[in-house]
Amino acid sequence: MGRIYRKVPVISDFWFEQKQEIKIFREITIMKTTCLIYKDVNADKKELRVASKQEWDEILKNNRGLSTEQRRYFIRDCIAEADELDSMFIEVEHDAYKKWHTQQVQVLRNRKEKSNYCCFSLEAPFGDDEAIGDIIHDEEDEFEKKLTEKIMFEQLRCELIKWKPWAEEMLDYYIEEKKSSCTKEMMKKYNLTRRAVAKRKEAFERKICDFYENKSSHFGSDCCGI
Repeated sequence: MGRIYRKVPVISDFWFEQKQEIKIFREITIMKTTCLIYKDVNADKKELRVASKQEWDEILKNNRGLSTEQRRYFIRDCIAEADELDSMFIEVEHDAYKKWHTQQVQVLRNRKEKSNYCCFSLEAPFGDDEAIGDIIHDEEDEFEKKLTEKIMFEQLRCELIKWKPWAEEMLDYYIEEKKSSCTKEMMKKYNLTRRAVAKRKEAFERKICDFYENKSSHFGSDCCGI
């Protein structure tokens, strides 16, 4: 089989029809290209032959002005040969092209979906003084427990923000073990009486307990002691 050796644009994973044109996404590099076209487009039994550069350019040029039924269709395949990449364009019938095109669209869709997820290193920070790898133990349930606690705590914070404008601030006081001193601070900031702050604390603690009870947390039984 003959081949055409030249500097060419590498065509991306697929090319598609839009507004009666074949759009080609390109990345410039040096590679080997083989173009296989039908010997006779009208023959019942199609046979392939290698096209010259002039023939290939003429086909692409003519395709732009043809209707969907009249166009010639090609699929692309890449074959790695040692340190070279052979890009092959193979002429096929329209039905075969549509099937191939659908597969390429699915590949790109999967790739796009994959981009919605991220990979992270076990050395990534998990808390103030920890990395993900630091909390992974031999038993998976220990890691799962701590990760679940972390996720649920973030959910709690979000729910408190939506619940009351002062709730997140009170949560921070409790986390910093300033449950007692926060009374004075909140009285001053919000111009409240001691009794009013005490009622907010009671409502806050009930909210925490209700949250973990609803989530069926494995540490929900002692959440009211925060």
